[in-house]
Amino acid sequence: APGSDVPASADAGSSSACRLMTAADVSTAVGQPMTQVDAGGPSACLYGSADQSEQVLISIFPDVATMTAAADLNGANEQIEGLGDQAFWSGFSGTIFVRKGDRAFKINDPDLAIAHPSDPNVPKTAMTQLATIALKNF
Repeated sequence: APGSDVPASADAGSSSACRLMTAADVSTAVGQPMTQVDAGGPSACLYGSADQSEQVLISIFPDVATMTAAADLNGANEQIEGLGDQAFWSGFSGTIFVRKGDRAFKINDPDLAIAHPSDPNVPKTAMTQLATIALKNF
């Protein structure tokens, strides 16, 4: 379920996860209206469709080791070039992980991956688009 592996806290110097992307950004990426559902503290932010059939979670990791452990658990196995210092995609969980320096974040939308089983590029493209936006604000 989205949010089940949300980090407990982020560094005090980290920006709020909700500041990394807007509901409009999420709506454009996933192709339907989305609103911010829950701030989840400074390290997580959840966006959802009106009927909650679609949810997008962005989480900030306190360090690279925590991100690496989460990436391993989510089966992230495809490296994404040109995004931050390091980025991985997990089609299995609909999650993109991005590292910039010693900080990292992930954006997760398992609903989008399930909705497009015949075209795995749809969720990957949407999450890469959101990660590019979030990285500018990270």
